[in-house]
Amino acid sequence: TSDERLISTIAGVLAVVLAVGVAIEPAVMVLGVVGVALIGWYYREIHGLKVWQHLLQLCLLGLITLNYGFANYALLGIPVAHVLAASALIFALYANAHSVNAWRHESAIIALMVLLALSLAHLSVDLWSYGVLALRDASFVFESSLLYAGYLWALDSQRRAHFFRMLAFIFIFNFAYTLTFTIKDILLAYSPTSGVFREVPLLGFYIGTPLFLVAGGFYFLVADRWLPHWPRLLLVSLAVAQLGWSLIIQDR
Repeated sequence: TSDERLISTIAGVLAVVLAVGVAIEPAVMVLGVVGVALIGWYYREIHGLKVWQHLLQLCLLGLITLNYGFANYALLGIPVAHVLAASALIFALYANAHSVNAWRHESAIIALMVLLALSLAHLSVDLWSYGVLALRDASFVFESSLLYAGYLWALDSQRRAHFFRMLAFIFIFNFAYTLTFTIKDILLAYSPTSGVFREVPLLGFYIGTPLFLVAGGFYFLVADRWLPHWPRLLLVSLAVAQLGWSLIIQDR
């Protein structure tokens, strides 16, 4: 199917990137192996997602784990995270055009539409004075439009549980990545750099990770309803490990 071909392509690209990273710096090997294992494990466990849901989860994975580095990562001057988010949203709206009536009266959606309208009006004036810098500063407003995609996923009762199961793998990957905090300087030194307005390393940032460690800790305390086949001891261990590590790691 088209979804399977997309997954195979993504896996192939990731494998090449990781191979290059390992060849450059062996310290990246641990992160690379864990990443490939978790992504492979995830796609083995979870089936039946739509293309836009795959794109959205890849975006979430990058933004939560690699945070600042991934948010600024760009190819040919185009931020990858924004491309993934925009593509997911466009595919989601196209695939769910029939369900517009189900959510157009939601207060949160109405508020978001008003915010976007005001921002566009403000941006049309600021662009003349500040150029692309105005677009950069307004980007966080347009990023909030992903609320649409989240709402559409919540409406999809057949795949709603997939989202909560997906969080398990994202939190585990985030936890594994934070364990590289002790080699932060090595990652910053050898990581590829990229950016639109300012180049920054892809790896070696841990901004906001304590928050997601706490979220992951509490998630695994109640995750047995979405992960019924996972041993209870494993879930509790993941919860305790992340909550404990969140008290130690910090990055400012």
